[in-house]
Amino acid sequence: MKLVCTQENLKRAIGYAERVTGRQSSLPILGNFLLETESGRLKLSATNLEIGVVARVGAKVEREGSLTVPAKILSQFVVNLPETEVVTLEEKDQALSVSCAGYRVKIKGLPASEFPIMPQKKAGVATELPAEALKRALSRLLPCVATQETRLELTGVNFLFEKERVRLAATDSFRLSEEILPFSAPLEAEVLEAFSAGGSLILPSTTLLEVSRAIGVQQKMIRMTLEENQIFSNSMALRYSPPYSWEVSGLSADYASGILIFCGAQSGRISTGAPHCKRFFFWRSCYRTRIRFGRRFRSR
Repeated sequence: MKLVCTQENLKRAIGYAERVTGRQSSLPILGNFLLETESGRLKLSATNLEIGVVARVGAKVEREGSLTVPAKILSQFVVNLPETEVVTLEEKDQALSVSCAGYRVKIKGLPASEFPIMPQKKAGVATELPAEALKRALSRLLPCVATQETRLELTGVNFLFEKERVRLAATDSFRLSEEILPFSAPLEAEVLEAFSAGGSLILPSTTLLEVSRAIGVQQKMIRMTLEENQIFSNSMALRYSPPYSWEVSGLSADYASGILIFCGAQSGRISTGAPHCKRFFFWRSCYRTRIRFGRRFRSR
């Protein structure tokens, strides 16, 4: 393998993919990037077996090939290269030679055959969401996701698809946040049936965080494709594929009808009222004190 690309494009691709590299001591290959040539471009892949990222970089390919190299070493070298220069990557004898403007490094790699097989999108149903609105919604939802894995269903965001909109909700059992995103056009019956077959989907928060980070400033729409138990998201030439999702068990799909709360020995129900694009509920176990929509009042 031998190719030439710009430092700026290679640095951007490495920055997206490096965050999902695995750090398991039992599988050191997960700490590597998979570098391949594909249709005149450099294909850079990374995974931690929970989320996979594929980034493609425009390049001048002189010789085809593939190799895996340690992500941290390659990242540290490329980041410190001059931004206006081009980078030459050449693979020889299971080692990657990287040179740029008088700087050169040789990184020992591993065969590409040892890297886990990345999921490939085939023929799943797809829908599009407004990119800016999704990024803004996730910034409000992700802080409400549970951090402890005692209840896995609370460590993700619940997607409830309807014909003209999708409801996103997250909770850690102490607070709940909801966002409603409208579709640009109503979903077709086939697409709606596929996305709502299990009632709703729960996507891991780590996956959605990377999707949010990859949404560009000028990006209008983000495409989500559902295939079996995987979600593919195309954003700035990236594809995220969480290998699992959960059915709703800890978070009721009917949460919008009201939430039962307990305040000391007292109990009550918060009514959500008419649908809003932004809702935030917060409750805590305090003596006869309730907080509703940011307004505090006392129970008599």
